[in-house]
Amino acid sequence: MRTKVVLGAVIGLALLGFAGGGTASCPENLVGFMETTPDEMPPTYEAFEWYSYFGSRPLTDQVLTVELAIIPMMGVWTAAGLDAFDGPTFFALNFDGRGNVQSVVPGPVIATYTTGGWNDVSAMLRFATQDFLLKLNGESFGPIPFGLPALSVQAFRVNGGNTVNPAWGWIDQIRIGLAGVGILFEEDFDHGRDFSMFHGRLTPVPPPPGFRVPPSCLADVEASAADPPEIGPVVIVLSGLGVIPPAFLLGRRGSRGN
Repeated sequence: MRTKVVLGAVIGLALLGFAGGGTASCPENLVGFMETTPDEMPPTYEAFEWYSYFGSRPLTDQVLTVELAIIPMMGVWTAAGLDAFDGPTFFALNFDGRGNVQSVVPGPVIATYTTGGWNDVSAMLRFATQDFLLKLNGESFGPIPFGLPALSVQAFRVNGGNTVNPAWGWIDQIRIGLAGVGILFEEDFDHGRDFSMFHGRLTPVPPPPGFRVPPSCLADVEASAADPPEIGPVVIVLSGLGVIPPAFLLGRRGSRGN
């Protein structure tokens, strides 16, 4: 039986995906198809840039969580990150097109990812220590320093391409949450909205066939299939983590709005 959760003080949000009970970020229903288009400035090159402003918020010792499922653009780099109030991108995951992830470019490799397949990504950003913990396809990495110091957040962005050849990738199930507050930004591409782009196109489409999904997504599907469809009682979480199992902190994938 599923239990619907109403969050009071969302202390548990900070541990989503890191306490051993979080659900995976997996493609579902429609997904976002990212494709480059030629830039208007010479020399001509293909580029993709999606910037989504969700409101400026000052941060000091809070914890922010970022979740997404992504097939990075193949053969070129793709960067997903967050911007601070005054503009700089202080947190970024740079997928280099060859299976490596960097938080800054140039910089050391912090993780590896699946090329030509879906990647289950979650990160816990800790503003008190100016670093983040990364979980990628079930493997944990970090702590990793922010690329730049930051005491605020205002936007989610994805950049890619910067090449003479067209490039494309897919993204889905984007969710940014702030402990003690709730969800700041969420996009699952299922609602038919248009996206304002600096470069490139972002189009809701069915998931592309033939691409691998990580084991964490397969485990999540099996767990959901084992649950009866009925909804159980509402649980109110006032504080702490001991009231309900961590797997139910934000509900299961596929049960939004229940």
